Amino acid sequence: MVVLEPDFRLTTRSDDTWAEPPAAALTRCVTDALAATGHFSDVGDAFNMAHPDMIMTGELRAFNENRTVQPRVAEVELRVELREARSPKVLWAGTLREVEPMAGDKENALAVAMNAAVSRVCATLARSLSALEYVAVDPDAALDLGKK
Repeated sequence: MVVLEPDFRLTTRSDDTWAEPPAAALTRCVTDALAATGHFSDVGDAFNMAHPDMIMTGELRAFNENRTVQPRVAEVELRVELREARSPKVLWAGTLREVEPMAGDKENALAVAMNAAVSRVCATLARSLSALEYVAVDPDAALDLGKK
């Protein structure tokens, strides 16, 4: 678990670890949130899909306890881009950030606060992407041009 100290140094809680890597947890949360919207016909790992219409990439920029503020907060920040799979066209891009105050110094305070922040950032992303109006490009349409 990473901690941003009051002097802006990054340290770790040497005796505490996450149950799984934060990026894996966020990926699963985003996938579940997108699927729950019902807006997309399929949501999953592009590697497991024959021809996805869209590809989403992301970077986990922050996933830490911030001790530079009082009360301490859990902070999560994601940079996400959604593109058409068959072109470089960006359909949506954004940086989403959530912070959640920690309830004291209890051992699980960071985990409880981080869970709330992650849930909100995933819900915000799912709402933003499900608001998009997108018509999939038929990859075979170009083959039919000029044929009658």
